[in-house]
Amino acid sequence: MAYSAVIRATPLSCWERSSVQTVVSEILARIGEFDAPRCCRRESLLALIIGCELSGRHLPHALAAGRPPPCDQTVVNRECLGTACPFHPEAAG
Repeated sequence: MAYSAVIRATPLSCWERSSVQTVVSEILARIGEFDAPRCCRRESLLALIIGCELSGRHLPHALAAGRPPPCDQTVVNRECLGTACPFHPEAAG
């Protein structure tokens, strides 16, 4: 949605709508490579980070993504991957 707003895509625009669909499909494909059960926080953060990575190819100016704060949901998500999740407080990297 943010990318759509930035390039002012509408349901009737051509290049803009196609570009948004391309970015969304790339983001979903990358999230799909992460073999894991559901986690709204992980998938949202991944979408934002990947979107920033792709911005340099699809926008006039690349967007920077800083390191997000450590996840504080690990104790309430029974499916949490623990340190295998890139956003876990104890994850390497």
